[in-house]
Amino acid sequence: MKVGTTDHSGQQDKESRKRARNTEEEEAEHPMAKTRNTYKDEEDSDDEVVLSPAGMRRESILQSLRFMYDAHKDGRLKKTSRTPSPLPCRELAAPPSPLTDQEACLLNYVFSEPPPENIEDECLAVYASKEKNIRKLIDSVNSKVNLSVDLLARTSPHHQSPPDYYMVLRGHFIDDDEWSTHRPILNVVSLSERSDIHKVIQKCIADWNLSDRVFSFTADGVLCSSIGWHLQPFTSTDQRYCYSRVITRLAIHALEFMKETIRKVRGSIKYVLSSQSRREMFLEVKERVGIRSKRQILLDDEARWDTTYHMLVAASKMKTAFACLSSYDAEYDIVISTEEWKQLQSLITYMSLFFKAAKMANASPVDFFPVVARIQRELKSAASCEDPFISLLTTPLHHEFQYFWDRCYVLLAIAHILDPRVKLATLQQELSHIYGDHGADEAESVRYSMNRLWSEYSHEEIPEYREEEIPTEGGESMDTIDESMPLFPLSNFDLMIQEWKISERARKRKFDGLSELDKYLEDVVYSTRWRRGRFDVLVWWKQNKVKYPTLSRMACDILALPVSTIDYDSVFDTTAVKTIHSSLSIPSLEALICAKDWLK
Repeated sequence: MKVGTTDHSGQQDKESRKRARNTEEEEAEHPMAKTRNTYKDEEDSDDEVVLSPAGMRRESILQSLRFMYDAHKDGRLKKTSRTPSPLPCRELAAPPSPLTDQEACLLNYVFSEPPPENIEDECLAVYASKEKNIRKLIDSVNSKVNLSVDLLARTSPHHQSPPDYYMVLRGHFIDDDEWSTHRPILNVVSLSERSDIHKVIQKCIADWNLSDRVFSFTADGVLCSSIGWHLQPFTSTDQRYCYSRVITRLAIHALEFMKETIRKVRGSIKYVLSSQSRREMFLEVKERVGIRSKRQILLDDEARWDTTYHMLVAASKMKTAFACLSSYDAEYDIVISTEEWKQLQSLITYMSLFFKAAKMANASPVDFFPVVARIQRELKSAASCEDPFISLLTTPLHHEFQYFWDRCYVLLAIAHILDPRVKLATLQQELSHIYGDHGADEAESVRYSMNRLWSEYSHEEIPEYREEEIPTEGGESMDTIDESMPLFPLSNFDLMIQEWKISERARKRKFDGLSELDKYLEDVVYSTRWRRGRFDVLVWWKQNKVKYPTLSRMACDILALPVSTIDYDSVFDTTAVKTIHSSLSIPSLEALICAKDWLK
C-alpha cells in the first residue's frame, strides 16, 4: 500500500460496523426486541417447546399485544388509555409464573396508563363528564324523583381516630319515555353532625334543581325520625322507612333473644369441625341415629345474620346426632336440652319469614304489600299467642314492625293496586286478616288516599262515590231485550254473543261518568295465564299510557319508590353503617363512588 492513498474498503467496513451497532442499540430499546429474540432462540433450538395451557394463554395474549404494537407502529391503530378486557387483565395480573420484564414493558407500552400524579385528575374528569350526563337525563324526564339516604363510615388505615360519616344521596326515577328505571348516586357528602343532615339534603336538592320534583324520601328509621319533618315541604308524600333495615333489625333482635342457645349450637359445630376425626365421628353418629338429611353443618359468619339462620336450620336437622354425640365422644360436653331445641325451631319459623322477606329487597314496589302484610299478620297473631315463649319472642318484634307498617302500608298498597294483574282483588282480603271486621274500612281508606293522590296529578276534585243502579241479571230491562229478540229461536252461541253485547253496553254506560282512576279499577284484570314470558309491570304501563295518560304519570312516580336504601349485598349485614377504609380527599372519594355507580 502506498503512502497517501485511501483505503476505501476499510472505511466502508467501519461505517457498516457502526451502522450495525446503532441498529443493535435501537433494537435493544425496542419493547419487542428481547421478546422476539427469546422466541426466535426457542424456534431455532432443536428441542421441541411444549407449552402448558396457562403458557398457551400467555402466548396468545402476547401475540395479540405484538400485533397491537405493530399496528401502533404502522399508524393503523392509535394508542389508548383504555384498560385491557377483564380476562386478559386477570391472566396477566396473576399468571402461573411472574411476568418477565419484556412482557411487562410490552403491556405498559400498548396500554399506556396515566402517570400516578395524574390519576386523580383523570378520575375527577370522568366524574365531571358523567355528572353532566346525569344532570341532562334528570332534566329531560317529566317524572318526579324519589330520594333515598344512607350513611357511610370512613376510617383511615393509618389513624385510630373515630370514623367520619358520609351521607350517600341516591335518586330513583323512571324515564317516562322508555319506562326504564334509573337510580344514580347524586352526592356523597361529609357530615360533621347528624343534626345537620337535613340542611345538607336541602342543599343537594337545590343543587340538582329538584325543589319541586321530589316525590318521596326514604331513609333508616333513626334518620326519618330526626330529619323527616324538615323535608316535608319538599316531598309529595310522607317519609318512608328503609324496608331492608327494618327486616334486619327484626332478625337481629330475634337472634339476640336466644343468644345463649345459639352460642351452644355454634360451640357444638365448632367442636365437630375442629378435626377430621371428630367429623368422622359425627357422621358415624348421624348414620346410627338414622338421620338421612344431606344438609351439611356449617359455621356462621356473625357479621351476616342469614348465615346464622342457615346454621340453625342445618343444626336443627342434626339435633338427635348432637344429643347422642356425648355417648360416643367423652370430650364433647355441650348440653342442649329438648326444650331449647323446641324453642330454636320456633325461632327458625320466624327467621324463615324474615329471610324470605329480605331476599325481596330489590323487587318491584308492586310486590311488597303482600309480603309486609304477611309479616304484620304473623307477628300480630304470635304476640297474642298463649305460648309464653312465642309471645315473649314476637311481642317486641311486632311493636317495632308496627311502627313501619303504620307509616308505609298505604303507599305500598297503592303500588300493589297499580299492578294490573291484581288491582283491588286482594287488598280487602289482606287487610281483613289484619284488622278483622275493620278491614273494609281500611281498604276504603287506601282507596280514598289513592284518589287524593290521583287528584293532585289530574288537578280535579276528589269524586264522591254514589251508588250505581245495579242492572238486572241479563244486564238490560226485559222490554229492551224483547225488542231486540228475533222471531225465530237463537242458538246457544247467539245467546252468549247477545248477552255479551248487552253487558258491554251496560259497562260503557257505567264508564261514561267515571274518572280515569275508576275506569282503571273497574276494567278487567289483566291475565297472564295464556301469555308467555315474564310479566313486566313497567312494560304494561308503557303500552297503556295513552289509555291512562294521567294515571300513568302517577304510576311512573310510585313504581320508582326506593323500598330499600341499601344494595342487596348489604341486606343481611348486622352492622348498622357500612364502613370503608380510605385516605382519599372528600372530592376524590365522592368522584370515585359516584363515577363507579354511573359507569355500571
